[in-house]
Amino acid sequence: MVAASAAAQPSATNAPVQPQSFSVIVQPGEFVGATQITRDLIQCGTNQFSFVLPPELSTDRLEPRSLRLISGDGRFYVTFRLLGTEPAESEASAAEARKARALGEHPHTGSVEEFPVTVANRSGYGLAFRERQTGIGERLVRLAWVPCKAGTLEFTLNSDPKIVATALRAFESLLLTFRSNETGRLEVIRFSAES
Repeated sequence: MVAASAAAQPSATNAPVQPQSFSVIVQPGEFVGATQITRDLIQCGTNQFSFVLPPELSTDRLEPRSLRLISGDGRFYVTFRLLGTEPAESEASAAEARKARALGEHPHTGSVEEFPVTVANRSGYGLAFRERQTGIGERLVRLAWVPCKAGTLEFTLNSDPKIVATALRAFESLLLTFRSNETGRLEVIRFSAES
């Protein structure tokens, strides 16, 4: 069963982009040895995104302007949302508001780690902490926000701490292979058969 936190209340800086449709196509790709690479292609209005689906994850659920990927054993999941855009002069204050809201929505235990993140050649920031979820127990939560022309890309990892190495590997792989059409045509980088 998938662990889920209470739904966040929408606000100007964390509300998903509203007027555009959001669709996902799971696309089988090339083979690397005996393993077939799979990509998720996301269309949101004129914005396009893609990423290599980590082998530990499968596309689980599409919600309005968001996508959830879940591990085969249900012990961790990753969500992606496209949030609204912020005026350039308010991005710093929006970042602080997002951090404060995330910590308010997740009753964390212990220290909170902040870290830089790069996705699709854009710089962003993230938070990592552990939280205790009612009826589920302790979870590792990792959030990353990356501003871009289409809005703010938000990635969330929610994992059982006992499998944190596997969950982090899948999360980081998704961030590393994430692409957008922000600078032109969406570029899909193919793996060689020897990879």
